[in-house]
Amino acid sequence: MTRWFLTTLALTCHVALAQIGYAQQVVGPQAYPSAAYGGQAFGPNGFPVDPELIPAPRDRGFLYDTDSQLDLDIRETLERTWIRMEYLNWDVTNPGQVYLGAPLANFDYQGDFPPINQTNPGTNAFPVQDPVQTRSNVYGFVPDLGEVDWGHVNGLRGTIGIPLRPFTFEGSAWTLAHRDSNQHIEPLLSGGLTLIPVVSLFNNGVLSNNAMIPFDSFYDARVGINMFGADTNLVMNPLQPGNPIQVQPLVGLKYIQYKNNLSITGADIESGVSPAIGSVAENNNFGPQVGLRFSYDTKWVSFSADPKFAFGINRHIDTVSSSQLYTLTELDKRVQEENTSFVPIFDFNVNARVHMSQHFSVFVSYNFLAIGRQSTSWENVYYNSPPNPLTDPSAIGLNVTKKSVIAHGITVGGELRFR
Repeated sequence: MTRWFLTTLALTCHVALAQIGYAQQVVGPQAYPSAAYGGQAFGPNGFPVDPELIPAPRDRGFLYDTDSQLDLDIRETLERTWIRMEYLNWDVTNPGQVYLGAPLANFDYQGDFPPINQTNPGTNAFPVQDPVQTRSNVYGFVPDLGEVDWGHVNGLRGTIGIPLRPFTFEGSAWTLAHRDSNQHIEPLLSGGLTLIPVVSLFNNGVLSNNAMIPFDSFYDARVGINMFGADTNLVMNPLQPGNPIQVQPLVGLKYIQYKNNLSITGADIESGVSPAIGSVAENNNFGPQVGLRFSYDTKWVSFSADPKFAFGINRHIDTVSSSQLYTLTELDKRVQEENTSFVPIFDFNVNARVHMSQHFSVFVSYNFLAIGRQSTSWENVYYNSPPNPLTDPSAIGLNVTKKSVIAHGITVGGELRFR
């Protein structure tokens, strides 16, 4: 019996020593199983251990098998981001019947060409006077821009939306293609008389009948426009979630550049010069905007309307230039001004979307954009003649004129959602 007792005691001691050695090599919750389950931790010798002294599990990196909250937020935001591309087809305000010259003292402009009475041109047009003499049997008229049409201007717009918890960030940029309109006029012979285009002028600031720049060879009047813009908006969460029609306030910043230009060129054989008058107006409009978004969503279609108002400033740069108005030796002239003025902007968009799938929609929309107080190159020229045109420098000047500009039309495009 003593032998069996000694054998059992020896085996018990061997097992106990092996367990003590294993416990000394293991750290973390495996070494202190009671701590791993929220209970009291005990050391290898059975004594209590402060849980704060237990070695932390080894950090295996944020990409191992569990995601941090930041990783989940970034992934969720990217998955909910959407991108929209649109084709624009807009109409832009035309110059209208703006005469390219100063008013005459006793004659009408007669801008339409050639509906002058060709049987007796003197009853409709006016005698042409150059700085030296009145030209025999030559009658003039002042062209206008009444036939310029800036309809159906093509363009593109891109928008990105990033949904966040308190709001959705939306950023967009758009541009319209450059649009030019050219009016080319050559002399018209009728009944032994000649009809030619002229640029009528003030005579040293006074209305006149004989201060003008004739074009007896050819005349070209070209006008053009460029428009592009950008918006950044924060679209807040719906005011009353769960309603069929959602209302979301929005705040943001708007920038629009409206640039337009005028050039009058040609040749006059009688005086041997090639007169040129140029004008450029660059309007840079920017400021904060506020608005509302009204939307109605279903599984297959969605409708929305966004009225927005911007209260900003217009930093406009205006330039007028001239060369060879009367002589080949006449020095070129250039006048430029920079000014800042208040500008209101109203932007309205209404659209309908058809959801082709969970990730893609097609839509059509109507856009209306009204910009106030825009400088226009074709109305900025001060058509003036010096007292002695053959010897005095050019008196063409700058007289900034502002008007409202409207761009509106249809938009079609697609929207891609990542989730």
